[in-house]
Amino acid sequence: MKVVEREFDGIQVQVIELDNSYFVWVGACPPNESGPTGKLENLAVAMPTKYAPTATGTTLLAKGVDTDAELIAKRLSTKLKKMIYLSLDVGSQDLLVLAQRKVGDVLKELESGSTSTGQK
Repeated sequence: MKVVEREFDGIQVQVIELDNSYFVWVGACPPNESGPTGKLENLAVAMPTKYAPTATGTTLLAKGVDTDAELIAKRLSTKLKKMIYLSLDVGSQDLLVLAQRKVGDVLKELESGSTSTGQK
């Protein structure tokens, strides 16, 4: 099991590599705060299926109506052919776009085996 933590411009990404799946948490990390301010207020899961070309998914926890985490989890699961658990709490659309791109980068690193820092 690998745990990877990365901080980017305004967001923090934490990824836990599980058996043929990933648990991903993304939270806001404002520059004037001492750490991330995001919470585990939503959780989506997606998994590839042999019955459709795209992954199937659902939202397990939600505060209000927010489908961003589910949509991103489905995209990642379809691309990686693995189950994805995703919690996303970044607060703004600008950070959402950045988060999606950076999560993809971190998962690519893990898939290629090139991640060396932030492992536990």
